[in-house]
Amino acid sequence: LLRTDCSNMTAVLLVGIDQSALVHNFKAVQQRVAPRQVCAVLKSDAYGHGIDNVVSAIAPACALYSVTETWEARRVRALAGDHARIFRMKIATSSELRDAIQHRLGVVEMAGSLGKARELSEVSRSLGVDTAVQLILDVAGLGRNGLPISSDANIAKDLDYLLGLPNLKIASIGA
Repeated sequence: LLRTDCSNMTAVLLVGIDQSALVHNFKAVQQRVAPRQVCAVLKSDAYGHGIDNVVSAIAPACALYSVTETWEARRVRALAGDHARIFRMKIATSSELRDAIQHRLGVVEMAGSLGKARELSEVSRSLGVDTAVQLILDVAGLGRNGLPISSDANIAKDLDYLLGLPNLKIASIGA
């Protein structure tokens, strides 16, 4: 829908989302990949469609969500309830970690380096809670996010270190 205001020569493009089509498509994908689950990726306010619009439509059928920002995790938790699993798909800043943990959002945080895992452990310990983490491995050698896998000895040593960090529980491993 294009709305034009001739008085100041501006045009506004309004885009809507058909929630029934979204639900239909989501369920079609679920059926196609069953018994595996579908994770709704909602970064950037559900790619501009609005987290509230998307989550309220698919919450009855969806249990896994992926966000980047803590405010997005808050909205998912409020709309989808406590049963929803929320993964952060970026390495969070210290303040984001503290905010998500303090508000008990249950976000599975990304541990993409030994330093970030140590920080997650320290923040969790200081707040007296355990935090679930997704351990990211850099199997392609790109050097962005993830523990580098240069040799079996190094990864074994790094994993031993990670498993020894207090207040962290490895929920998943990604590559």
